[in-house]
This record gives sequence, C-alpha cells and structure tokens, in this order.
Amino acid sequence: MKSLVEVYDLQQQVKRNLSQKNYQNLERLFAPLVGPDLHKVLQIQFLFNPQVEEANEILQQLHAWQQEMPQSYYPYVFIAGFWYMTAANERGIQTMDRVTLAQRLRFSIANDQFFYWALKTLEFNPESVVTLNKLLEASGRFGIPDWLELPVNQPISFTCAHYDGEAREYISSFAGYSLPEGAINITLSTPTADEMSFIPLYWLRHILITAPEHIESRKTIIRFLSPRWYGDEKYEKVDQFLASDYCSGLSAFQIKILHREKEYDRLTAYNTLPSINLRKALEKSEKHFAELVNDHLSDEEDSLTRFEYIDFCYHILTTMPDDRQNSRDALVQSIYQSLHDIVRLASPWIIFYRATEVFNVLFSMMKIYEFEDKLNVFDNLSRQTRYRNLTSPLEVLYSALAANFPLSDVFLETQRESIERYYISAERNLDYGMFRLHIFILSKMGYAASIKPVIEKFATEYRGVNASILCYEIYHGNTPGLAQMFSVNTNIDKSNMFLDIAVQRRSSQAMLIKSRDLETLIEGNDNPSVKAELAIERERLLKLNIQSGDALSQYDYACSLIASSDEKQIRQGLFIEAPKVLLQARVRLDQLAYIAYLYAFCAFNARGMDKNLFVMDFWIKQAMQWDADPNYWNFLQKVKEGVALRPLYNYYVKRSKSKISEEMKNIMEHVIQ
Repeated sequence: MKSLVEVYDLQQQVKRNLSQKNYQNLERLFAPLVGPDLHKVLQIQFLFNPQVEEANEILQQLHAWQQEMPQSYYPYVFIAGFWYMTAANERGIQTMDRVTLAQRLRFSIANDQFFYWALKTLEFNPESVVTLNKLLEASGRFGIPDWLELPVNQPISFTCAHYDGEAREYISSFAGYSLPEGAINITLSTPTADEMSFIPLYWLRHILITAPEHIESRKTIIRFLSPRWYGDEKYEKVDQFLASDYCSGLSAFQIKILHREKEYDRLTAYNTLPSINLRKALEKSEKHFAELVNDHLSDEEDSLTRFEYIDFCYHILTTMPDDRQNSRDALVQSIYQSLHDIVRLASPWIIFYRATEVFNVLFSMMKIYEFEDKLNVFDNLSRQTRYRNLTSPLEVLYSALAANFPLSDVFLETQRESIERYYISAERNLDYGMFRLHIFILSKMGYAASIKPVIEKFATEYRGVNASILCYEIYHGNTPGLAQMFSVNTNIDKSNMFLDIAVQRRSSQAMLIKSRDLETLIEGNDNPSVKAELAIERERLLKLNIQSGDALSQYDYACSLIASSDEKQIRQGLFIEAPKVLLQARVRLDQLAYIAYLYAFCAFNARGMDKNLFVMDFWIKQAMQWDADPNYWNFLQKVKEGVALRPLYNYYVKRSKSKISEEMKNIMEHVIQ
C-alpha cells in the first residue's frame, strides 16, 4: 500500500506527463502498480474532477492519449470511468420512480458509452479487474445496454446511428467527444441461469477468476442484494450470497467485512422502521452502529464505518423534532468525533479520496450547529494533505489561500505562482456554495484579515468568478456576517463592479444574479420606458445563459413569462419554455414541482389556456409527488371546497378530460412516460 505522500507524488507525475503528452512515461508510472493501489489509481477521480477541470478538457486529453497509444488499455479505462461517472451523475441517488424521463435518456446514453469503452478495455486487457468491477456496478445501477447480448462469440459491431435528436444533442454537449464506431473484438462466456437473472454476478465470476479475494466487488453485490435495490426485506438473498461459493475460501476477517456491509444497509433502511416507537428503534440502531464503530477491523474499514455512521447520525439530525436538544447535541458530537477518528486513522487512500468530504462535513456542521473545532480536525487533516490533491476542489482552494498566508501552519509561498495559475484555471468550475461556506468558516476561525485581500486580488487581478461573486455579495449586504468579519460596509457601486467582472467572464451564476437584480429593479420602478429597458436586458442575460445550458436560467425565464400580464408571453412560458425545464429535468425537484403548480394554477384560472379541471388536477398532483410543500395540498383542497364543486369534483374532472388541447396532452404525456 502506498503512503499518502507517494499517492500525491504519483498523481502530480501522472497529470504532468498527461498534459505534456509524455505517454510512454505514463505507461512506466502505471506498470509497477498492483492490487488495491492499481485499483485506486485507475479511477477517473484520480486524474480529473469536473469541479476542477472542464469535462471537454478531460475528454480531449484522454482521447489524445488513446489515439497515440491505441494498444494500451489505460486510456480506455479512464474514458470508461468518465462515462460511468457521467451516468451516475445523470441518474442521481433517488429511487428509479423519481428519475425523470430526461434523466433516463441521459444516463442511458452515458451508460452506452461506458459499456463501449469498458468492453474495449477488456479487448486489450481481459483481466482488468477495475474494469470488470465497473461493469458489475453499472449493470446493477443502470442495466446493460440492449446491444450487448451474452454470450459474445464474435466481434460486437457498435454504432450510435439509432440515436435520435435528443440523444445526439446531449452527446454534442460534450464538445471534446466524438461518437465511437466500429468493432469490439472480445468474447464473453455464457452466463449461468442465476447470472442471467442477476447480471452483476456474471461480472463477479470473471473478477474472481483473476482476483479470488477481491472484496470490493463482493461488497457491491451485497448492496445490490439488499432491499433498496434488488433484495428482500429479510436479507435472505444477502445471506444466501454470503453462504455461497462466491464467498467460500475467504478468511474470517474478510467475511466479517462483508457482514458489516450488510449491517450498514440494515441500519440505514429508514423506511423499514416502525412509525410507532420510532425514537426507540432509532436509538437501538444508533447503539448497534456505535458497537460497529468500536469493533476494530482495519484502518480503512474503520474509516468507512465512521463515514456510514456519520450519514446515519446526519439523517436522524435532519428528521429529529427541534425540541430534542440533548439528543441533537449528542449526535452532533458523534459526527464530530467520527471525523476526528477518520483523520486520526489516516488511511492513505481514504484521506486522498475523501478528505474533501471530511472538510465539507466539518465546516457544514460548524456552520449549522455553531461549535468550534476543539479537536483540531481541520489542522490535523491539513497537515496530512498539505492541500496537494489536484482533483479536490477544496484543496485547490486551500492551496491558493496558503500560497498567500499560512493556513493551519501550511505556507506555500514559494509555489505561489504555479498554485495560483492552477487555481485560476480551475476557479470557475468550483461550486460557489462550497466556496462561500469555506471562506465563511475560515474567517470565523480567525483568518478573515488574511483572506480579504486575497479574495479581492483573485477578483480584481485574476478576474476570478467565485471571488467576484462573493465580493459582490459582501459589498451588497447579502452576507452581513462576512462583511462584519471583513470590516466592510455596504457599497452598491463596488458590489456592482465585482458582479460586472463575473458577468464579463460569462459566469452563468453571475448573469443569473444580475438578471434577478434587474427583476427587483423592474418591480420597484414606475417608469414604463425604464422598465422596458431593464426587461430587455434581463431577457438578454437569461437567453445567453440558456444558450450555454444553464438550467436555472431556463427555469427563471419560464416562470417570469408565465407570471407576466401579457397573454402571448404567458402562452410562450407554458407551451415553449416550461416544457424545456421539464424535459431537461436539471433543476431541483421542488423547482419542477413549482412549474407543475404554475400549470395547475393557470389551468384553474384560465391563464394562457382554457380552464380545465382535469389538467389542474393532473399538475397539482404531480407537484405534490415531486415536493411535499403543504401549499400544493392547500391549493387542491381550496379547489375542492369551491362552491358546488366538492361533491361533484371527480365528475367535473373526468368531464374535462375530453377538452384537453393537443399541445397540453403532449406535455402531460412526456411527464408520465
């Protein structure tokens, strides 16, 4: 197992050689790696993170490598990993019944591309365990594509010619990618009956031929055989798997690790807990989880246990009644202690891949529950990482700060030029909410005086997007806490100067903020000509954002049109712009719900369409399915309680069904597909 220092050094060497197109050197760097180290290195997250580097830049570098070294399996592994990551991001973590049609289209296309590149990897290295493991995971999460029929006894002729306009439009959003065509020259054995009914077992069999003691693949099978995926509530399928030949020959220690995976799922299956005596059931689960935390396996497994325990405690915190102060404080302390333990255990690959998660959870908890870092989790983790992970957006941010002043005893002044150059190239991809949170907590920890000039330098000298937006918010009075720590008074002119910097950089978030500021000015202005000019500018900004694919701007634009007093604009919002929001499904579910509510409101009040109770009923129920906002339920009840309607509500709804316009039918059918 490599040390953390060796991992960071290897990442820097790999990224440097890849950017310089020294592909032979890359081969030499990967060649000595075996076992867990090889598995960890051949993950797309080792090389790239879309929150640090543009997806198109990622693809261009990988394709250049693949074209120069067509017989090397390494670039194929990473391209496959990119598409697996993309499919996972498109699908999200919600249950399949809450995955929209648009999401299904996108993750299916990404899954298509993943399977192509994964199978091409096996063409050049049939024993690539990391690829077989990804095939196992993808088969369970997304299914296998229709074009892959097992067994495979002759080359697979892969084509994307059947992709429709929507599919091709999605693929074209990856400017650095060309659809692959051609043969995949592999053979794949005949699945057993059990494997045909549960394809992940097929890939597991192939993994175990090469790596008989491979634990990660068995863990994944256990997760898939649990109730929230394909299993039964009594975990009989999991128990059968643990007792099967797939797990024979494992040591008692390895079997204990697998049993623990089952326990994680069982303890976090919140939907199976009784509604009566729920608190006692949770307390029992918490006690059992604490026992797992205290039962040592290995540094890595102990760290993973604590991450599961953190998720468990956080779930209880977010669902607990506000009056349970003592229980809340105990759970907050348990999460904090677990973070401390993870850092203390210092498992190299855990720290490399999950330090960002530790930093994020720590600062989020400190923000919400207002406690101090008395166990020095931040300082201790900073000393271990020294902010060296080039694919961690937080470590990239921290390194840029530490290049200007000592941050937790890490001072990188001698590397300032190269660090700031890398930071600025990545800065516009960083999540602004994360950026703002971490600047706020660091300022509370005593770094405000050091941070302020650095942030303003990033905004003015480097024209950094996140720094400019934060300075706008501070000087605009949106963040009084930060303004006080920075000793800044509200200055609208200065705030607009910073916002304009970000707008000039074509930041979608800045243009969205500007458009919303203009909306406020429009609402507060009585001069028709001024209102018209402001409205034109607002629409221009929103349309620029929409052209670049910003979903929130599309949402704002649709909502503003529907809310207007002009009949033509209302219809444009309802029948042209709002359907795009529903089709893309790239906004939050509560925002999709609000679009559905607008349809219901307009259908009931005959805004932009004829009054129709069936349409109203359909959309308000869709809104309630997407979001439990009580206002939607109240709206429906008020409609039902209308004069002469309540006893005959269902009758009037059914009678209206035959009067739905064709354009509304098309929108509704899209939603229910």
